[in-house]
Amino acid sequence: MTCRNTLTRWLVASSALVLLIIFLPFGVATAAGTNETVSQSVVESFGTDSALQKGMLVKLKDGDSSKVVALKQTDAAEMQGVVIAASDTAVTLSASESKTSQVYVAVDGRYPVLVSTQNGAIKPGDYLTLSSLDGVAMKADENQAIVIGKASSDFNGIVNVESTASLIGLDGKKTEVAIGRVTANIAISHNPFQKQGGSSLPGVFQRVSVGIANKPVSIERVYLGLAVLLVSAFIAGSLLYSGVRATVVAIGRNPLARRSIMRAMLQAVLTSLIVFIIGLFAVYLVLKL
Repeated sequence: MTCRNTLTRWLVASSALVLLIIFLPFGVATAAGTNETVSQSVVESFGTDSALQKGMLVKLKDGDSSKVVALKQTDAAEMQGVVIAASDTAVTLSASESKTSQVYVAVDGRYPVLVSTQNGAIKPGDYLTLSSLDGVAMKADENQAIVIGKASSDFNGIVNVESTASLIGLDGKKTEVAIGRVTANIAISHNPFQKQGGSSLPGVFQRVSVGIANKPVSIERVYLGLAVLLVSAFIAGSLLYSGVRATVVAIGRNPLARRSIMRAMLQAVLTSLIVFIIGLFAVYLVLKL
C-alpha cells in the first residue's frame, strides 16, 4: 500500500509539472505581448509637396523616391510608414538635401497613428490598415492584405475625436466616421487574418501563432510548428508511459528495490520533460524566426 501511495504522489507531481511546462511558454508570450515598452527607432526624413499630418500613412512619390505622399487605397501595397514628429526620434537619416518641406517617416517603433472608425471602434491588439481616407488608418479585418501594425491604445469615436468625415458606401449612402489617434506598434506586414480561400488557417491557430510570435506567421510555419509539437509530445508521452509502466511492474516483482526503482522512474519523467521542453522551444523558433 505504501508503494502504491508513493507512486500515486509521483504521478500527481509529474502531471502537475508537465502542465506547468505546457502553459508556461504561452503565459510568457502573453506577457510579452501586453507589457510592450515604448520603442524608438531610426527614422528617415523625406521631402513632401503636400501638407502631411503627424500619424498619416504615406508612400514614396511616383518618380521621386526622395519624397512621400499620403497613401491611397489603390496603392496600399506601397505602404512606406507613418509620419511622426521630429521630436519623437533620437536618430534621423536624411534621404535628401531637398529644400522642400521635410517630414519624418517611421517604419517601426511605437508611435501615434491617425485613425478613423470606418471599420468600427479600435481596441488594443487590433491590427491597423489603410481606410478609405487617404493616409488615415482603420481597424483591419480579413479583407485587407497589408497592415501597418498593431494598436496599443483604443479609439471609440466618442472620446478624443479630432474631426469627422463623410464616406459614401457601395450602396450610395453616406456614413459619418470619427477621426482620432491611437498609439500603435508599427510593423508593416501581411495581414495574418486575411482570407486565403480554402487554405486559410482556423482562427484559433491564427491567434495562438500570432500571440506566440507577436507577428504574422505563414501557414507553412504554423503547420510545421504543430507537427513538431505533436512529435515531441508523442515521444515525451511514450517515454513517460514506458517509465511508469516499468516502475509499476518492477515494484510488483521486487518491492524491496523500491528506492532504486523510483529513482529510475524519476529519470524517465525528467527525460520526457526535457524532450517536451526541447519540442516547445523548437516550435517557438519555427514561429518566431
